[in-house]
Order: sequence, then structure tokens, then C-alpha cells
Amino acid sequence: MIKGIDGFEKGTIEHQYTQKGKLSDLFLITFSGKRTRDSYLPDPEHQKFVSLVSGVVDDSTTVFDYVPTNLTALPNSNTESKTDVKSSSESVLQFKAWRVLMVRIIAGVDKVGKHALAFASGCIQAAGKTQVHTSMEWGAMANHCSEIPLTHKATHILLTRFRTKEDAEKFANHEAWKSWMDCIRSADRGKPSVVVMDLGISLHNA
Repeated sequence: MIKGIDGFEKGTIEHQYTQKGKLSDLFLITFSGKRTRDSYLPDPEHQKFVSLVSGVVDDSTTVFDYVPTNLTALPNSNTESKTDVKSSSESVLQFKAWRVLMVRIIAGVDKVGKHALAFASGCIQAAGKTQVHTSMEWGAMANHCSEIPLTHKATHILLTRFRTKEDAEKFANHEAWKSWMDCIRSADRGKPSVVVMDLGISLHNA
């Protein structure tokens, strides 16, 4: 493994909702810092990989970077209802499923942060009501890969990890979370400030 890579994860998409194209897999590489990420792209080993897959991936494939902010860790349903902030150093191995939302914040430069914070806060509140144990990451997207463009026009990502696929489904079908997503989608029909693209449930394989 290239020096400076702290982790590599792979997820197989089982359900895909609003993202155009037929994505099949998710890959997540965790770097020790921005400098490591920037040195990874021109690394000869990475360039070998790019050459290998360039003829395999189609135009629905996208690559992006984000600096994660750990939002929440929620208790099991048999514990007191509250929201705890979890250390970002917690091992991801206990989580076996992902739910990925790509979010587009539509606002002037001076209001993007405000709308992003409001959306993330709403997700935290809705997630807390589900009482499903999760770990949530939130980050602004950037694209540093010239080979594969950022095609979906999203500005932020919300990555939610679950211990089991069943927990992921329970979370997605909980009335509190469904109501929050319905609220966002209803706003989309008017003059939207937030557009959500739901990549659905992915099984965590590594």
C-alpha cells in the first residue's frame, strides 16, 4: 500500500435511488492528510491503476475528495436517547453497511455554509430519533482527479455507517428519517436550496 494511506474500504451498492447511471461499487480511501492525498495522484502505482481501469469504468463513474467531519454516534435502542459525538479514530470495521447521500447546496457563496449547516443539523436530529446506532461523516466535495470528472454537480457528501444491513434499512424506513427526506424533496419542487441524490444502501466488504 502507498505510504500515507490509512485505510481502504469497498462497498457493493444494493439499492440505488436517485443518482443517474448504474453505479455498482463504492471505494473509500482514507489518507493521513491533504499532502498525502495530493502526492497519491501522481504516484506511479496509482497511475498503473488508472491505466488498468480506464477502459472498464463508464461515464457514470465519478471521483471526488472530501475532508470528513464526524457528526454523530447514536446509541442502541435499549440505551438512553441522546446523541454522542464519537472519536474519528473509532474503527470502521464494526460497521457493515453504508448509506450515501450526495447533496447539492444551491445558494450564493455567502450562504452555502449556512444551508449546509442547516441540512447537517436536520440529519443529526432525524437520525437521533431513529435510535439506530450509526456513525455519520459530513464533508464538502472537491475534485482532484483529472482522469474522471465530477459529473453529478453535488457539493457535499453525507456518509452514514451502520453495523448491519438491517440497521441501514430500519434507519431508511423510520418515520423520522423519511419525514426529513420528504421535507427536503418537497422543497426541491419549489425553489430548492438543497438537492439530495441518494446512492442507497451499500454493503461494506473491506
